[in-house]
Amino acid sequence: MKSINRLITMASLLCLSLAASAQKYQLGQIITLDGHNCVVVRVDSTGEHGLAAGPSLFFYGKDKYTPQKFIDKKFRGKNTDDALRMLELGRLYGMPLPEVKEREEDAYVLPILGSLANDFGEQNQQTIVRYCQEKGIDMAKYFPEFAWAQSLGKGWFLGGWNDVWHYCNSISISKNKAQALNQISKQNGFPYFYPISLYSSTRRGDKGKMYICANMWSYRFRVTKEARYEWNVQLKRQVQKWVEVQKLEEEFYKLWLTERKYDGGGMYQSKQLSSYYGPDYTWPNYDYWIAFKKF
Repeated sequence: MKSINRLITMASLLCLSLAASAQKYQLGQIITLDGHNCVVVRVDSTGEHGLAAGPSLFFYGKDKYTPQKFIDKKFRGKNTDDALRMLELGRLYGMPLPEVKEREEDAYVLPILGSLANDFGEQNQQTIVRYCQEKGIDMAKYFPEFAWAQSLGKGWFLGGWNDVWHYCNSISISKNKAQALNQISKQNGFPYFYPISLYSSTRRGDKGKMYICANMWSYRFRVTKEARYEWNVQLKRQVQKWVEVQKLEEEFYKLWLTERKYDGGGMYQSKQLSSYYGPDYTWPNYDYWIAFKKF
């Protein structure tokens, strides 16, 4: 009996020791999974398990660009070198736009889109993997973003709406915070790239079509007309002219529904509301896919 009690005591002490030594995680913490640097975006009540956001992916047109030239165009200015360094270190991935003919997309891609309505990317990833296996479809050709996530290792998946929401609402809360995090990352040797606007694998139906749900940093403008005066040579006097003026009113995250075009194509872009054009009506941001993994 004493031996049994001793064994029970030893087992209890061992359990307590293991519990005490269990890794505790915090939001925003940089960790490494399968050799990929990640940021913790969700932690459960124990602090020992959660969800990590890993590398990001962008698409580029290989007929016009290399990944480096594409970055040079999209990151004009002081951030270009930083983005190139992220690419070199594998914190950021570039992939050519898929070359899929319209008839191929109709035959192989469109039939499965309605099944990608789950907010959890892991389920959408499994749906695509199973679909490609059953139909004998080349996932790398027709669903390259899913194939890329799978290539990162076992358990990786393209982020669904829920996963993207966790990232944006716990890590990249604002443009200023994301920029500050990337600056800190630069100072620490570029451990992680913090994107802002993100596509998800989740689809939503609208007017008979399935659109990608994206969480994008957006701009709301007020468009008015103001009187301006310019010299009229023929009349030899100042002439009043009404010009359209766009003023920024608000910046915020917004759910956007986009086409399957990998370079964007929002449904409701306008002079009053845009996820692409900034206050000076330039193209300051690009949208990314991001891979996630549970730990």
